[in-house]
Amino acid sequence: MKKLLIIALLFVLPVSAQQNFSGTWVSERSSYYNNIISDSNNIIRVINISFLEKRVVEEAVLYHKNNSFTTVLNSKEDSYCVEIAYTLNSEDTMTCVYTGDYTGVVKLRKITEYELNN
Repeated sequence: MKKLLIIALLFVLPVSAQQNFSGTWVSERSSYYNNIISDSNNIIRVINISFLEKRVVEEAVLYHKNNSFTTVLNSKEDSYCVEIAYTLNSEDTMTCVYTGDYTGVVKLRKITEYELNN
């Protein structure tokens, strides 16, 4: 089920100027899959899914530039609020700088189609 959901999200992602951000990203420190959806000009949605915790958390996009964008994640369920600055390091790595209720840096790696299918 988890692979099916992630694969479905990948198929709705258009090829665009923001295509390097589009896809599913993971961190070694979290059970969440970070799914980024964009169109030709904008980051449209950032959706975090944890099958382990059975949760879906959406981030609100504040602004974006060519190789970076910033969101806010406000979880009323946990009374948790952070601003997250995403910066693309390469085609398959990204750095997230968190400020707010959590302060720190998290490295993300883009999941390949091979990983999703195996």
